[in-house]
Amino acid sequence: MNEDARELIDYWRLTIGVFVVWTVIDLIPQLHAFPAALAAINLFMLILVAPACLDIGVLVCLSKRKYELGYWLALPAVWMAEFLNLIPDNPFARGLPIILANYGTALANLERSKALEKVARRLMRLLTKSGARPMQFATANILLSTALAQQGRYEESEAATREAMSILESQPGINPMLKAANLADLCTRLAKLGRTKESMTIGSRALAIMEQRTNNDKEDRMLLGMTLNNLGVAFEYAGLSDRALECYRRSLDLKAEMFGQTSKEVALACNNMVCALGDQDKYDEAAPLMQRAKAVAVELGLQHHKLWTSILTNSGNVHRALGKIDEAEKELLQGLRLREQEKSEQLHESYLFLGMLYRDKQDFEKAKGYFQKCLKIKEKRFGLDHPKVGKALKEYAVLLRATGWESDAVEMEKRAQAIKDKVYSDGL
Repeated sequence: MNEDARELIDYWRLTIGVFVVWTVIDLIPQLHAFPAALAAINLFMLILVAPACLDIGVLVCLSKRKYELGYWLALPAVWMAEFLNLIPDNPFARGLPIILANYGTALANLERSKALEKVARRLMRLLTKSGARPMQFATANILLSTALAQQGRYEESEAATREAMSILESQPGINPMLKAANLADLCTRLAKLGRTKESMTIGSRALAIMEQRTNNDKEDRMLLGMTLNNLGVAFEYAGLSDRALECYRRSLDLKAEMFGQTSKEVALACNNMVCALGDQDKYDEAAPLMQRAKAVAVELGLQHHKLWTSILTNSGNVHRALGKIDEAEKELLQGLRLREQEKSEQLHESYLFLGMLYRDKQDFEKAKGYFQKCLKIKEKRFGLDHPKVGKALKEYAVLLRATGWESDAVEMEKRAQAIKDKVYSDGL
């Protein structure tokens, strides 16, 4: 039994012991003659055991993916656990890291990244002060990495992910699928930083670990679905849309099996497949998946979620490619406004699709402005020879040729081809 499991068992033994003492006290008839004293004792006992009881509710909510309810149950548990932590040498303070970790998991799934970052940093300070258990510290780093990635702070997120990996790899008996999932997280962080080759090396390692596992454990299959999705993102950023699509398909099948056909996870997988198919100009195949993603998102009430912004933007691009220009313009402009409000790190994709839309509408001046905004962001973020830049150059070249700038179009096409050749020469 590892130290983390022993800590949890000791905490629950303590809590159950208090329940027993509390029951015995309430059965003493003499105390009922002093209602004020009995009320004070009951309140004190309630504060001691309530955090653990509420935390059970949080765990149930997390297992059933009722993250909003889990969040509201975790709040009072955290407040009371923080209060108990103020009492010096208090054995009940050992419950605070456990409760904070579950609270952080609820926040991560709700994508409340600012609150999650505060919780993760609080957890790390607490563990550092009290003498951290390795797996608790790994959990804190994973939560912090998630919070930073959700804010587009990929360099900081990479550091936290590497710290978590270092701890996981040093612990005997750790589920290899957990290591693979964290490697896939790191792979995605590196891909979004433009470090394509390094990302693919890490991703290949994660995939190799996964494919050595042959059992049908539910947790393993959930980790496999998430890992395949992250690998798909990395392949997509590397310009390898065919390999991305393969990962997304496998991820969709697993997510539909594990979470149901009308789940947020299925909507995300369908939306990702739309991206990969769009990169291959297979818009007829993308259209039914896009409609499925939209239908699931509407059914789940996700219209105020970042996923909806991505679905809406991809839907606009599919409609553009299929000639439904008015519908496409409405969706793409709405997606742009949402991304501007969110200060999204995906603004460059909105600019690219709008550039393509106005090019198709022959509003060349407006299209040029969007292409230039797109390239400025992509080149700064990914570097001059990244596949994301290559795609924008290729689409911009079409506009330049249509407006008579043949030599500039040829130059951009040469740059785009050189980027594509580099991807394959690197063995990706």
